[in-house]
Amino acid sequence: MDEEKSREDLTKEADDKAEEAIIELTLVNGYKPFPLTQRYKPRKHTELHIHHPTIGEEADIDDYHSKTMARLVKDKECITESEMMKILEERGIWNRAEDKELDRINDRLSTVSTRIIGLLDLELTDEVKEKLDALRKERDELTEKRDDALRKKQKYLSSTIESASQRELIKKKIQLCVKYPDGSKVWNSLEELNSEEDKTLVYDLIYKCMIFWAGISSRFLEKYLGEISGVQDT
Repeated sequence: MDEEKSREDLTKEADDKAEEAIIELTLVNGYKPFPLTQRYKPRKHTELHIHHPTIGEEADIDDYHSKTMARLVKDKECITESEMMKILEERGIWNRAEDKELDRINDRLSTVSTRIIGLLDLELTDEVKEKLDALRKERDELTEKRDDALRKKQKYLSSTIESASQRELIKKKIQLCVKYPDGSKVWNSLEELNSEEDKTLVYDLIYKCMIFWAGISSRFLEKYLGEISGVQDT
């Protein structure tokens, strides 16, 4: 049993060091590599690069977002998030108390995650391991509660103007900022991206890009916050 724990600790330590190396490489190069494994259809390169938008690209993204919002607002079949929340409250599907509970869970998750990170910087004594196990168990329980609540709420909010505009925004950002190693764009227009046959690649990129642009490591998200993504590394 002790040998198994030791092997597990060594594996976690190796994973942490590998993640640190990826973060350092990303900071130096200014982009995050996205390997094109056998999971995806073959392309002219073996990897893609996820970049942060330039000032010019940011302006294009903002302009596109404004136009998308204006178009959705004019569509009488689309409703805002506040309008949807009012409907949900009136029908007893969701209420302010549930929002407050969700905020409490997120606050506690943040605290627990910070404590885990702090303990990982210490020598892994039996006492530290015991505290880590307890915190990770609490994190997993909180994550499950949070995800259940978010799924319930998001099921209805996904059809709102705000959610629709965010989906359009992330696709536009991917079209502009995901490039081949030689600097050329993978998709020269949003129409090309929307007609992409390799849907697995697009779905995986959406997940990875959102994490990268938010400044969050995927392993950090999976290990400390327990985010449910539905996307697996290969």
